[in-house]
Amino acid sequence: MEFANFGTSLRLAGTLDCCIFGCSGAHGLTQKLYNWTTLNQRVFKKLDFVLAKSECEAVVNCDPGAVERVLKLVKVKLEKYSERQSQQPRYSTFAMFA
Repeated sequence: MEFANFGTSLRLAGTLDCCIFGCSGAHGLTQKLYNWTTLNQRVFKKLDFVLAKSECEAVVNCDPGAVERVLKLVKVKLEKYSERQSQQPRYSTFAMFA
């Protein structure tokens, strides 16, 4: 996946970084589902989408093809998010005082 510029990449990395601190390692189904819920609320919501609870449960329960569906959706949403970010006008603080 290509990003429009380095700044967009940094902002996206910062958005996704909260996932690392919000989710703990999990072996049990309950903790895994909690981690996916946290990912939905903290990361995916910032990217303007959320996974349905049934999708999260399918991934946690290792249903065939579930992870691939979610990864494909996340890829599409990340590309759209990156495109929106690159289209937003950038204002310099120096331009305000000129």
